[in-house]
Amino acid sequence: MAHPPIGIDLGTSTSIISAFIDGKPVPIKDPYSNSPIVPSIVGISRNGELLVGEMAKRRGVELVEEFKRTIGLGGSYTLGGVSYSAEEMAATVLRQLKENAERFLATEIRDVVISVPANYEDTRRRATVAAAQIAGLNVIRLINEPTAAAIAYGMERPNATDTLLVYDFGGGTLDVSIVELLGGVLDVKTSYGVPKLGGKDFDEALAVWAKGVFLDQNPGAIVADRTDGEVGRNLERSLKSQCEEVKKQLSSVSIATLDLPNFGFRAGSEMDLQMDITREQFEEIIAPLVRASLEAVDAALQKAGISMDAITKVLLVGGTTHIPCVQRAVEEHTRHTRVGGCEPDLAVANGAAIVAARAANAPGSEHLTVQDVCTYGLGILTVQHVNGRYMLAYDGLIEPNTPVPFT
Repeated sequence: MAHPPIGIDLGTSTSIISAFIDGKPVPIKDPYSNSPIVPSIVGISRNGELLVGEMAKRRGVELVEEFKRTIGLGGSYTLGGVSYSAEEMAATVLRQLKENAERFLATEIRDVVISVPANYEDTRRRATVAAAQIAGLNVIRLINEPTAAAIAYGMERPNATDTLLVYDFGGGTLDVSIVELLGGVLDVKTSYGVPKLGGKDFDEALAVWAKGVFLDQNPGAIVADRTDGEVGRNLERSLKSQCEEVKKQLSSVSIATLDLPNFGFRAGSEMDLQMDITREQFEEIIAPLVRASLEAVDAALQKAGISMDAITKVLLVGGTTHIPCVQRAVEEHTRHTRVGGCEPDLAVANGAAIVAARAANAPGSEHLTVQDVCTYGLGILTVQHVNGRYMLAYDGLIEPNTPVPFT
């Protein structure tokens, strides 16, 4: 590996690339936004150029996002009349991250470690590798996202002894891992994930609520939806984008305004959507989703066979953990306050860079050892003779949460 070790957090909402330099991970900034946090958005300009991140948000006339949710599931998207697979959309983001790193490091980037949700099965992991290959990258390892975050935490505390609960709440998925940290040895006991529970679902819940309030307050009004073609899809996209901004604002203020011109029409007249939303209203709207995340915490503890009292530290990871009521819910449910020293937005990419450094035997990474688990069971299809008939049957080889490598 001629270049510094590289780790990538390919997220549903945002993506980050980090390089291991001088014994520590360094997130690399996107030159357009001057931030290491790159929105996982692909757009197309008026002249047909594909755009990524903040540039896509500002200059794109068509946008595609949330494609990570369909990687390995046959998802397809259209930009400028051209159809792209979810893997090709992901590759476009990865290619931009690669270019950012090459510009910063002044060298070509090829070998990388990429993080994936703990609940990803083999098909989706292979699809992530395929996306990286399209972008000109060679994946030397995939690492579970909550494991990567725990690694970033452990790297800064080589002598710590802790039982960690990693609550990784991103834009598209929730992962909870139970990890034991003992003097530089990081042992993952279990990982439990919910594949479609994230900040994007908060945006969707707020959008559904806002649309319902608008229709209740304006009897007879009509609002276009995705069944009405491109106009309806654009309107839904604009509404969700506005709801995302309101969600972010309500993490620091008590009231925010949702303002969308030409949202609907009645009797031939266009009608704007404009309403103030309080933090209390937002918290009530997302309460079922927050409760579902706490149920995942309990499920992870049950799978690990330990009680909440055994947890010594709780790590909050992912952009959704910036929401005050999420922080409060986790603190109350686990009886722990938020742990410092683990940047929610950067921890996963930094942890992936540390894993890349360990693979390259880079100075500064040698004191950390990681034992991860396979979060899903693996087996083979066999032909069995049952009651006079031949049938296909699943023959298990390893159970979920088996330590890997497994022999």
